[in-house]
Amino acid sequence: MGDLEAITSEITWLEALSLEVGLAVPAPVMTLDGKLLSTIKTPGIFDERVISLMRWLDVRSYHKRLQPKHMAALGEVVAQLHNFSAVWQPHEGFTRAHWYWHAQLGATCSTIPWMSSSLPSLSGFGIHFWRCRR
Repeated sequence: MGDLEAITSEITWLEALSLEVGLAVPAPVMTLDGKLLSTIKTPGIFDERVISLMRWLDVRSYHKRLQPKHMAALGEVVAQLHNFSAVWQPHEGFTRAHWYWHAQLGATCSTIPWMSSSLPSLSGFGIHFWRCRR
């Protein structure tokens, strides 16, 4: 998957979350010539880079005054996100990166079998223990 396809798909996903679910998500900003994506060449970097600009979300940080009502609101948003993800049909050509351990950390990572099997209640939720070698 190239940067162009990945970023285009990410903008499509955010647009669907905004328009179809009503979630507050970063909105893309068009370039002066009306495009959502642009390319730049940076000295010292081999390839051109595909870039986009997204609007900032005006949010508050509740790390000091976090209350149960805030967690309930977060749970509602996560539920909306999961429900929409289960039924949304992306257009042809839509592509997403795979966010799993091997994609993120490489083939040097593996599960720790005795820890994963000794805590089956966590494994049932997709929680596994990993060890990575450098």
